[in-house]
Amino acid sequence: MKRPRIPLSSNRAKIITVVMLLLSVLTVSVLAITYQTYQAVSSASASGPFAIIWGDPYLPANVGQGTGWESFTVNGNIAKWANVSGYYVYTSFIVQGRVHGEWSNAGNTYVLDANLSLAKYENSYQNIIVNPSSDSFTVSFLDYTASLTVNGVTEHIHSVAGMKSAAPGYFALQGQDRSTTFILYASSLGNPQFVIEWSHSSQTVNGIQLPAADQFSQTVRMTWWG
Repeated sequence: MKRPRIPLSSNRAKIITVVMLLLSVLTVSVLAITYQTYQAVSSASASGPFAIIWGDPYLPANVGQGTGWESFTVNGNIAKWANVSGYYVYTSFIVQGRVHGEWSNAGNTYVLDANLSLAKYENSYQNIIVNPSSDSFTVSFLDYTASLTVNGVTEHIHSVAGMKSAAPGYFALQGQDRSTTFILYASSLGNPQFVIEWSHSSQTVNGIQLPAADQFSQTVRMTWWG
């Protein structure tokens, strides 16, 4: 069963609409589950070209392309959603993720290195949801620490993030092919946030050109546990 699609506008503040889309899709209560338990490993990896939207979320966004890699894995126990066929939610988990990206714009060079993690759910809006049949999954909120180097000057960032690794039509993903997206939210007012997206093939989504990654993988492996 595919999740409902939510339209994404392509106005000047694209970074805001992307963030709001992710939030609206992912803020789903984890209370409506049954407790037949399964084990699952969900993973996404990509390397090579990516699309990036960055900047102050309250100002017009910068849009560009860069190169880098990502590696993200969730391993743990999952349970069925009682009211959504084919979807599961992690009830316990280990999350490991890293993102590295390099790009340039208007004479400036950027290097971003981020580590992503989540120790436990802290409220009902935090969830990790998987659809094994489509090898798709999403994480509503993560913690991240990162270093951002601009023209050789490095600053350190700590804030929250979200990610979605899915096939078109699942978790409101638009486009013609699979993609994996990370949103690194701004650490404070006036600071930049970053939307980084790797795509399985070259495609245009909401007016943004996504280049084909050199390597791209999305998998969800589930086994019955008890």
